[in-house]
Amino acid sequence: MDIKGMLSGVSDSIQKKLIGKDVDKILKQYPDAKKDLVQHYVASGLMSKTVGPIFSMGVGLFKEALDGLSKKIGGGTKGRTAGFSVDDLGADFAGVVRMDVDTAYKKGMFTHTETAENMIGGQGVPKEVFKKIIKKVN
Repeated sequence: MDIKGMLSGVSDSIQKKLIGKDVDKILKQYPDAKKDLVQHYVASGLMSKTVGPIFSMGVGLFKEALDGLSKKIGGGTKGRTAGFSVDDLGADFAGVVRMDVDTAYKKGMFTHTETAENMIGGQGVPKEVFKKIIKKVN
């Protein structure tokens, strides 16, 4: 195994230990939710509580910038081919502002606004993600 593979395995293991139970609980409650978006939501919420919302949102934006750049020059984070994802940032935002799970689900924060088949340069339709954020739900 190469060093990148080893680091990726360690990262996956740490992620599972830190947020795995919370992610699994949400996915059990909402089986049609997309796991990657739930992971962003939970991780950003945890980070926001521990280091603050600005730092947490900054980490999310930085991660998406790296994914976008990596897609252009090669490499990237393991198993991720979308590049920069506005959908991920929407889920990050929901976690950072501590939107409750039911509200986030009703707003559609755990679904993608764009499929892999129609992606152009990244994932997510910014206007649609913003609509989700401001959508009023009961």
